[in-house]
Amino acid sequence: KEDPKQATRVTSSQDGGYGLESEEVILTPEDENPLRRILQPFNWHQPGMSHSKRKLLQSLMGPYGPLSVSYNGKTCILFKAKRLAIRYRNHTFIDLTERVFNTNAPVDTKGSICTKEKATLSLRFGDVEDLRGLVIRLQMSNTFYEAAGQNWFTLDSVHIHYNWTQEATFNASEVYAPATSSYHCQHVSSLHKYDTLLVPSSHTDTSANWHITFTDFQV
Repeated sequence: KEDPKQATRVTSSQDGGYGLESEEVILTPEDENPLRRILQPFNWHQPGMSHSKRKLLQSLMGPYGPLSVSYNGKTCILFKAKRLAIRYRNHTFIDLTERVFNTNAPVDTKGSICTKEKATLSLRFGDVEDLRGLVIRLQMSNTFYEAAGQNWFTLDSVHIHYNWTQEATFNASEVYAPATSSYHCQHVSSLHKYDTLLVPSSHTDTSANWHITFTDFQV
C-alpha cells in the first residue's frame, strides 16, 4: 500500500528570497523502502505546510533568515536553526546562533563545497572564548534510491574542529530528505534527551567530551 508523506520543498525567487512549498511524496512498502524507518519517527516535514502553498523560511523559524551558501555561483545549501550550541565536557554551553545567522557579521563559509554526490557546509568561527580556530562542518551526500524513485540527501556527519589540530566527529546517518526538499527536526543533537541523532564516531577521539545541539534544525 502506498503511503503519502508531506515534504517541504525549498524554492527561490528572482529577487533573492527563499520560500517553502508543500509537496506529497509517495513511499513504497516498508520492505522495499529503506527510508521509511528513518522518516516516520522524526517528522522531518515542516508542520502545517500541507495547509499552505508557500511560506517564507525566515518567518517560520526565529529572527534570522536562512544561511545561504553558493558554490560556483549557484545556491546549493540553505541552512537554518533557532539555536546552535556546543559544550566541552562540563563547561557552559556556547551559543553560536547569532554568529551563524547575523547578516551584519556573517560566518565564514568559504570552505563549503557542493558537487553532484557530496556537499560540505563549513562554518568557520575563528576564536570563540577559549577555543582557537573553531570550525563546524556538516558533511552531506546525495544518493539515488530506486525504491523511492528520486535522489535523497543524507547528513552523514558533523565535525567540530578546534585548537587548530583537534577534531570531534559525530555520525548522523539517520537524517534524510528528498534532494529537492529540506529536512526539519526539532532537535538534532548528541544529547540522549533529544534521541541522540548525532552519535560520537569513536571513543578514541575527543567527540565523547563534546555535546552539540541544533534546535529547529532545517537544511
